[in-house]
Amino acid sequence: MRNIIIYILPLLLIFFVSCDTETKNNTMKKNVVYFGGNIINPVCNKVKLIKTDSDTDTLIAKLDKSNFFIFKLDSIKTGTYTFHHGAEFQYVYLEKDDSLMIRLNTLEFDESLVFTGNGASVNNYLIKRYLNNENNNINLIQLFSLDVTKFNHTIDSIKIVESQILSDFNYNESDFSNIALSWVNNMLKFTEYSFRELYPYNNTIINKENSLTRVDSSFFDYRKEIDINDSSLNDNEYFKSYINSRLVNLTLDSLFRVIPEIDFFDNSKKFDSQYGKILTYYISTFDDEQIKNYLYYRYSKNLFVSELSIDDLQDLLIPFFENVSDEKMVKKINHLLSRYIKLAPGSKALDFGVSDGKELKKFSDYFGKPIYLFFWLSPNRYDWNTDLTKNYNDLKKQYPNIQFISIYLDYPETWEDSKKVSGANGVQLSADYRIIKNKYLIPSSNSFVLIDKNGNIVESNTSWPGSKKIKAKLNKLK
Repeated sequence: MRNIIIYILPLLLIFFVSCDTETKNNTMKKNVVYFGGNIINPVCNKVKLIKTDSDTDTLIAKLDKSNFFIFKLDSIKTGTYTFHHGAEFQYVYLEKDDSLMIRLNTLEFDESLVFTGNGASVNNYLIKRYLNNENNNINLIQLFSLDVTKFNHTIDSIKIVESQILSDFNYNESDFSNIALSWVNNMLKFTEYSFRELYPYNNTIINKENSLTRVDSSFFDYRKEIDINDSSLNDNEYFKSYINSRLVNLTLDSLFRVIPEIDFFDNSKKFDSQYGKILTYYISTFDDEQIKNYLYYRYSKNLFVSELSIDDLQDLLIPFFENVSDEKMVKKINHLLSRYIKLAPGSKALDFGVSDGKELKKFSDYFGKPIYLFFWLSPNRYDWNTDLTKNYNDLKKQYPNIQFISIYLDYPETWEDSKKVSGANGVQLSADYRIIKNKYLIPSSNSFVLIDKNGNIVESNTSWPGSKKIKAKLNKLK
């Protein structure tokens, strides 16, 4: 399991805003959002802005000669956006009429962030929350490993701290807009509820139990307060995440009541179809079409990171195509399906340009020996999994006839520093993430592909270095 720190009640947020009010009053249009700022010690000449729960195109703004940037957004969905510069990123909350500016020093990325302007209070609050959680090093693996009594106590303690931080930044009860305050309260509430929904299964897996952890029915009393068909919450990313977590919990609970649990934990792939049938049944019980579309889409999208055959995948996608009315979602799933088919075992591995730091090459230049391919992003984006590197390097020693190729997909200017953090051995290359994501299926910040000596796909989403299955696969490949 990944040894990654995920901070409780996530979503940090950051920004500095320094606007000339006279200019703002004269030039800024109503409902238009302005987000900009100054970057001190920039590591590249651009910044990116991405909606956190959307697959929309990335917005890019270039720095001018004074290292200043500005986004002007004529239409915007209220909620969180990720702001990226180099390998670092943070979150920002935006709503209509905001005019946020930031001042950021890349030498202390998170600690230096300060917001000014319309919408500054809620964003300064969010960055304070993030830094508090970071300093306390609250780890989800540790949280979910607790017994139910200690879990409840920890959640209650976190809520007390969260309440105090919120009070410190909204002490006038007018520092946040009504929309922002409602959003923050929903963020805190639905993040807690999501953790509660995720607790039984994660507690079982982390503690390596052979049966699903059971909790008293009062553990989920909050469900009585929630209208799962409340259309006013459809655009709230935390509500949607909670609904998805609740759906998964209900599905697993039902699944374990009809099949032997020990069989599931030994071979979960065997029960993909049963899981899909139960989950899609629960989705069908929702009244709101937008939420149903979202849940079908999220479940269907996750199928592409499994090891399903094309026939099994297409069977599991039937409920999606029969029930989803959103044409954009249908188009995206069809696009993923076409890529999945192109990456089927026996297909020629798709080629792309790479750099070894000295010259440009083609990935196909490395065909001729079997390849264990490792796509990765900058360790600065998350806490690097040192076990992953150790297992990866150990496998390389054990299989000298297999090429261990790692391909960096982040900013070229951060590659050298990132290599020092990762510590992965083998052939080190970099490539353009935008090109790779249109050719391969990359389910997470670290993804692995098996390719035979003839350059044909063996598995487009294969096991991690620490998996029990990987040695058998590498032995067969060798």
